[in-house]
This record gives sequence, structure tokens and C-alpha cells, in this order.
Amino acid sequence: MRVRNFKLCALLVCSLLAPAISDAASVVLYSNDFESPNQPVQINCGNSLDITGINTLYGTQEFVFHQVYTVEAVAIDDVIGLYSDPEGKGGTV
Repeated sequence: MRVRNFKLCALLVCSLLAPAISDAASVVLYSNDFESPNQPVQINCGNSLDITGINTLYGTQEFVFHQVYTVEAVAIDDVIGLYSDPEGKGGTV
């Protein structure tokens, strides 16, 4: 009798959690439009990098990036053409 009750409880718990688990995959934790930085990306390091902090460029009052091993912003349209974007996926900044 105890085994049957345990199985029924387990089945009930699983049936209640299944919709929550399937919905959790669609929850957006953070969204940002990286096409619109807070200030224009400037080439100030080498020939194509902007060393401005990521929070200065894209952070908000509600969200800050935890900068651990982050990289600079890269200007794809640098003056000497070091980078290319033949598929047009690199943005306009």
C-alpha cells in the first residue's frame, strides 16, 4: 500500500511540474539591442577596438554586466579593413 501511495504522489508531483518545466525554456532573463550602444563605439585601441567598458556601452540602471574576462567592442568597419562581414551579420556599429 505504501509503494502505491508513493507512486501516486510521484505521478502527481511530476504532472504538476511538467508544465512549469516546459514553460521555463521560454523565459527571457535579459534582452539588449546591441545595435544601439549608450555612446558611439570609437576605435581607441589598435586599429579596430574600443576599450570602453561594456557597462558604459550597453549597461542600464536595471542591468549591469559582470565584467570577468570580457572583451572590447570590435568595429568591423575599421579604416584598414582588418575585419570583414560578408554575410552582414555584424551590425552597423
